[in-house]
Amino acid sequence: KERSVIGWYHSHPNLGAFFSGTDRRTQASFFNQPHSVGLVIDPIRREEKWFIGGTSEEVAPGRIMRWH
Repeated sequence: KERSVIGWYHSHPNLGAFFSGTDRRTQASFFNQPHSVGLVIDPIRREEKWFIGGTSEEVAPGRIMRWH
């Protein structure tokens, strides 16, 4: 069974959920496919933001699907 890494995540505790310049460079270098995703969470502020593709376009919250 073939598997692929499609994204990555990390946290910014109490700094807010955003992609820094370093995060954007990481996304562009290692996760630059149109389907590649990046997730940043701030567990203190209870925020999250998703980004997609090599340009780190922010994904609108209404476009995120969740399974519970």
